[in-house]
Amino acid sequence: MLGSMARLFTAGQRKIIVRILLNILVLVSGAIFVTWFLEYRYFMHDANEAWNFVFDRPRVFLFNAFLVLLTLGVLYMMSWRSFTAISVSWAFIIIVTYIHINKFASRGTPLLPEDFQLADQAGALVGFIDIWSLVRMILATIIVLVIGGFLDQKTSRWLKIEIPGNLPFWLKKLWIPRVAIAVILAGIFMVSTDFIRNHAGTAYERIDFLNTKLTAWNQNRNYDENGFILGFLYNWKKVSLEEPEDYSAEKISEIWSRYEEKRTVDVARKSLSDSGYNLVIILDESFYDPELLKEYYHITGGDVTPNWHKIAKKYPSGFMYSTDYGGGTANIEYEVFTGLTNFWADTVPYTDIFPKLKSVPSIASYAKKNGYKATALHPYNGGMYKRNIALKVEGYDEFLDVLSFDFTEHDDDSQYVNDKSAYAQTLKTLREKEGPQMIELVTMQNHLPYHYDNYYTHDFTVTDVDDQNNREAIETYLQSLHNSDKYLGEFLAELDNYEEPTVVLFFGDHSPGVFARANTSDDARVRNLTQLTPYFIYTNFDYNYAGVNYGAAENLPAKIKKMSLPTTTPNCLANTLSNTLNLKKPTLGYLLDDVCKTEPILSARYLDNVNSDQVISDYGLVVYDILGGSQFWK
Repeated sequence: MLGSMARLFTAGQRKIIVRILLNILVLVSGAIFVTWFLEYRYFMHDANEAWNFVFDRPRVFLFNAFLVLLTLGVLYMMSWRSFTAISVSWAFIIIVTYIHINKFASRGTPLLPEDFQLADQAGALVGFIDIWSLVRMILATIIVLVIGGFLDQKTSRWLKIEIPGNLPFWLKKLWIPRVAIAVILAGIFMVSTDFIRNHAGTAYERIDFLNTKLTAWNQNRNYDENGFILGFLYNWKKVSLEEPEDYSAEKISEIWSRYEEKRTVDVARKSLSDSGYNLVIILDESFYDPELLKEYYHITGGDVTPNWHKIAKKYPSGFMYSTDYGGGTANIEYEVFTGLTNFWADTVPYTDIFPKLKSVPSIASYAKKNGYKATALHPYNGGMYKRNIALKVEGYDEFLDVLSFDFTEHDDDSQYVNDKSAYAQTLKTLREKEGPQMIELVTMQNHLPYHYDNYYTHDFTVTDVDDQNNREAIETYLQSLHNSDKYLGEFLAELDNYEEPTVVLFFGDHSPGVFARANTSDDARVRNLTQLTPYFIYTNFDYNYAGVNYGAAENLPAKIKKMSLPTTTPNCLANTLSNTLNLKKPTLGYLLDDVCKTEPILSARYLDNVNSDQVISDYGLVVYDILGGSQFWK
């Protein structure tokens, strides 16, 4: 049969077919090698990790290699040399991964598309670059390109394709079909990566045909599990928010003017610049009050959070209705510190929207306008949720992650820096910096997973949970929470004796994901209990707190409604702080006054239907304008 097929072609045609097949074989082999080399460089020259990626995630590896093959195909069609195509892509990977390696060494996060947009951050990396490593990178790039040219020269006898005969150069070199094929291959690349470049923007997104999932909140994990190429392309996307029908510059101007007038005539309030105190806002990871569920979980061992209960009797306090359960910290953080909401966007703004913006109004930017220095602290990887980018967009002067912390103590075998160290770093920042300070602290102590052997002792037991894994997770969480509450009491005791007047807004971001029995209850009142987290406003000086009049929340226990501060979603929390302290606010704060009165709990889990009031419509327009529109508000 092969003989009969061979007779269909002339000797010259057979030679061309053989050379095409040999080039394809070279390009396929090159794609597999280049993809492995890329992962080898991504894993900081760890060959074992690179091979583990190949064999543990074969579908993902092969898909990455397929994308590399498409790229090599385009390069081959443009250069008409297979080894040149491979060497050019190889050299490019050496350069890109060199940037990644240096960034990872200094920041602990992989290279992201945003890094090429933020030129000032690139300057910050120069101090971490070893000049000899730069020289080696340049030499390696040159050597690879030379090797590619050399191999093309030596293999031209077997791989070079030319149409025989006395034809013009552009026909003999097949320029028209080569360009056409290059365009087709580029089109296949775009179609094949559409799912990754235009993902839904959710915290997790399952990709069944690759047997993997896309991860928004942790790009280290995203790159580890999906490879450098898919990880990088995932972060290329800017989430497009749906433009409201009545959005326009005139409409935003009209809304702004209305609330700016309220701000202008509000002369009775003291401005932040005249307040004379430091402002510390603490997001405490998974800080919750187990007393809320005492009717549904029998916990023995005493009061898990005694300091919180003492604070609630002495200072303005209440419960925040968290928009997430068991996770989504950055979404709550975003709402609290900007006064915006994720209700309509329903994405992860820190990872999907903020990196493409130059600035977003926030507590930090407002404090800076009032003469404050704004510092953010987080005792974990600064690239988590892209905080190293998002917090800069919010206007912080400085962001210290765990690599910059002076205090990194852990409780027993917990994998996270404890709250004691987080508070010690906060106090150090207060004492060392001159002038009024605005400090954001996002803690990590109570973060999952709740492995039973994390703690040597367990002071609290749960007697009515049959599933051992769930019971041990709850008991481990309770131990961590109890320690966290203890450290909170010690921190406030330190502030009691601190010479500078200081205000603290403290809140738990969400409850832990261990109370599934209550969270999945058919009773909405029980489900709502798992959404409530404590918050309070503390001052280390006497203060005449003002009352806060927001709308009444339904489907909540009477004792929750009797708290001195209202139950609201995170978007209203900072505004509640300003109102309680009787502070003058930015223009957005006066819009939030109306929003929080109209819809104090703006959460899809809580609401059957959002209020159609004009105030909520205006708020939606402003949120869109700042995050996805033309930012007329600014």
